[in-house]
Amino acid sequence: MAEARVPPPGSFWKWQLCVLVEGQNVMVTVIREVFKSLKSTNNGTVTLKEYLHNKGWKKDDMEQLCTKDWQHLLKEDLMTTNFDITFASKLLTKAFTNVYDKLSENCQRGIRDLKSKRNKLSHRFFEEHSKSLNIENEVSNLLTVFMNICRGVEEVINVDFSDLVRNTERNLQDILKASYESCNEYQYMQKVKDFKDSLPHKLISKGQKELIDYYSRLRVVNPCSWMLDRDFAKSSVKSYYIEKIYTPLKIEDYRDYEIDAKELMRTEKIVHGRSVIPVALLLHGLAGCGKTSLCRYILHSWSDTGDMENIEGIREFDLVILVEARSLREKRLKEFLSDILSSTYREISDVKVNALIDVSVENDIIDTLCDLSVLFIIDGFDENCKEATDILEDIITKLGSHSRIIITTRPEFLSKVDSCLKYKKFDYLMVKICGFDDGRRKEFTDKVFNVALKEKPDHQRRKESERFLKYIHGRGRILGEHLRLPLTLALLIYLWIDKVKDSGLGEQVLSEVTNCTTLYFQLFKLCQKKLKQRMKNKDIKDEKIEEFLLFIGEKALKNLRFAQVYLTEEDKMQIESKCEQLGIDKIEMI
Repeated sequence: MAEARVPPPGSFWKWQLCVLVEGQNVMVTVIREVFKSLKSTNNGTVTLKEYLHNKGWKKDDMEQLCTKDWQHLLKEDLMTTNFDITFASKLLTKAFTNVYDKLSENCQRGIRDLKSKRNKLSHRFFEEHSKSLNIENEVSNLLTVFMNICRGVEEVINVDFSDLVRNTERNLQDILKASYESCNEYQYMQKVKDFKDSLPHKLISKGQKELIDYYSRLRVVNPCSWMLDRDFAKSSVKSYYIEKIYTPLKIEDYRDYEIDAKELMRTEKIVHGRSVIPVALLLHGLAGCGKTSLCRYILHSWSDTGDMENIEGIREFDLVILVEARSLREKRLKEFLSDILSSTYREISDVKVNALIDVSVENDIIDTLCDLSVLFIIDGFDENCKEATDILEDIITKLGSHSRIIITTRPEFLSKVDSCLKYKKFDYLMVKICGFDDGRRKEFTDKVFNVALKEKPDHQRRKESERFLKYIHGRGRILGEHLRLPLTLALLIYLWIDKVKDSGLGEQVLSEVTNCTTLYFQLFKLCQKKLKQRMKNKDIKDEKIEEFLLFIGEKALKNLRFAQVYLTEEDKMQIESKCEQLGIDKIEMI
């Protein structure tokens, strides 16, 4: 008895056929006609390699165009050999630029949209979400994309694609009416297999899985890890998940117009009288104003499996890659990617864990990123200017406007990023992160108290939050603009909650906070207290813990003066020596 065929969920298989089969057919036909129209191809009878050689292309340039999957196409007949949407788009935009540059904006957008639809088939959650796909509307939009491509190319090379458009429309309607049982399963499965074997699919599907797993470990946005109790599992601070406490910040553009955080990726600027979405967003603001929290929220929004987009357009990106500037160690883009996507690189390379990855694979992956929609987030540019500048220049040079970039920095380092982007003639928009106004401050406070006092009844959490807000609107007003900064507000709440847990009186400790200096002094004392609580040896005197913290502080200040954001082996040895001198367990400290 034959095994029953199980169709993919919903209309996903139909959408795959529409994009992969009909999309490929349209693009292959268009590319062949473009190739025949070029003067030096002798009506399409020469190979791609011969054409490129005659145009002065070098071997390295050809290999960059034709990555591992497509190397064979250099020597084969383009008039009879099939190739996919990605390669067709690459040929048009990189090899046949004299035609592409003349295409209408609608046509160029259509080519980008088709490639994007093809890439979205590789997205981790697309198949599941396709259960609710309105296939009729999607196919209608897809046909419009096909028509825009065909009409745009027609106008430039003077070829009639009317038959192609009619046949494609008929084929799309046939797919809509078909049942899975009636389709040629072998051809369908072969087409899907070819698609899944392609480098873009592997890079998107495996890369998304690896990045989302990594970003899940960044959900806890606790600015003070030392606040954790010794029993991490029971700590309330551990529960500071970004989705629970993130509060939209006040964000302004260069005209001081407020921007809704949800619309950040859609924000436009005026260039030569036209509204355009800038390639780069330069987010600047004071230390502690919420830049890193915003970045974490963007990562969470991209990774989240829910139906709603918290940041509009974020899921259109095939990959979102976080670059934490402070963790860079003289790395360029190639080395950085092979670290953050190490499992993906190895699976694509099919090598064992300890084996070296072929350099050609690394190059192919960077070239393939140009065919994807990628968002790079460089967080904390000011914390490691030199390495951050190097990797930013790499992204611009190797990926150009194929990717989008978010860069965060403090205002005093703004000119360095600004000059780098201007030197590279890179389109960007400056955006100011202003922290909280009164309404947002209340919202954030309520969220933090809900998480930090989660073991208390609702009415008790509300009461404590109201008491705290009453304080900062009274005596706490002396801190002024500092209370607009989420970090300062969070630290103040930490102090309050610690006192509440000890004595029930949060006002007691804050009565001594009259400016930011006394605030950080109280935090220093709290740090000493928490450190002692976590140590096995409870008999160590407070003076020794204070001496150790001051020693660490001096070392941190010295390293900052030399723009060094990590501990050297010498630093480690000196800290261990200090621990031995003070009778502190070095394993607990390092």
